[in-house]
Amino acid sequence: PFSLQAVVEGAPREHASRIAVTTSGNRAYLSSSVQAALALGRSHDVDLIWTHGRLDALQDALEAAQKNGLLASEGGIRVPRILALNKDPTSRRVQRVLSRLLRVQVAEDRAPIEAVLGEDIALRAMFDSEMRSDLPDFLMRLFVQFGRAERLLAEEDYAAVLVCPVREPRNAVYVSAARKAGIPSLTFEPHCLNSAYCRYSSVLTDFAALYNDYFVREYAENFSLSADRSFIVGSPRILRPPAYDPKWSRRERRAELGIPADLPVVVLATQPMPAIHTETVFRDVVRAVVSLGRPVRLYVKPHPEENEADRALYRTIIRQESGTATCSVVDIDVKDLMIASDLVVVYYSVTALEAAVLERNVLIAGRRGEPYPMAY
Repeated sequence: PFSLQAVVEGAPREHASRIAVTTSGNRAYLSSSVQAALALGRSHDVDLIWTHGRLDALQDALEAAQKNGLLASEGGIRVPRILALNKDPTSRRVQRVLSRLLRVQVAEDRAPIEAVLGEDIALRAMFDSEMRSDLPDFLMRLFVQFGRAERLLAEEDYAAVLVCPVREPRNAVYVSAARKAGIPSLTFEPHCLNSAYCRYSSVLTDFAALYNDYFVREYAENFSLSADRSFIVGSPRILRPPAYDPKWSRRERRAELGIPADLPVVVLATQPMPAIHTETVFRDVVRAVVSLGRPVRLYVKPHPEENEADRALYRTIIRQESGTATCSVVDIDVKDLMIASDLVVVYYSVTALEAAVLERNVLIAGRRGEPYPMAY
């Protein structure tokens, strides 16, 4: 079961009343981080620090989390104080200064980088654009965020700072600011990601809140975070609904979603990948379903971080493989789809664990010979 009690019991007793939770508009993490803030709010005063993204997305996540039956049944819900520290600076003059400094700083590295890029005009133009505008602008926003974090943590008496997800620089600056202020920091990882995951190279917090003992060992071996600095808390993502019955829930959910009760249902939960992998692996899955030669439905659920171009690619491949009568791209909650399904297909995702907990068959699809999941 998901519980942060082990974490809060470790907080210094004289400061046990206040905890900061930093999060952002990352749609893959927002729901879990808000649920963590509400769970901590049962025993602590929680400030929810919004580092970037649209505030209405945070409000939507808070409203959805307050309807969570599990959270409400375990002692009620207290809404945290929200600190919106997400506004970006707009000074073009500062950006130009940073751009010049950055070009001087990396002048020695430019030649080998350009050698790697070769004669690819598009890549060289992209690199030049990054150096002139995007990268300096990003660094400027980061400097401003760090200054805000420093001021806030110097003024507030927090027992700890919980960061989710820690991989985002605008969240990670709070780790540095917390260390400078002498406040312990904690990364909360609800997605069960290990060191093979392509977006994690380091975890710099003092502590970690993880799914189970496997990830405690993983963080000790690959992120230099000793086992005594990790708490096993489960995950709000990987939960069976109360009184869950696999067969009855499938029938009920199909009726709610308008899915035929008598057809085998396959759900593909996609992930952002380079186009060369997406085209190959997605096409393989569609071909496999179409080639069954029997009534079956494939529902493709795009990842929250994918966009309309990704959805258009999926629809194009479905048409090319003569799968329009069998396959469809849908915008339905992935947990509802999993409950309604017979088989869940993933590339690399915690969705596989969610499906297993819901007692659904799981298939991992990939490309033969490609290192998993780094290449994706």
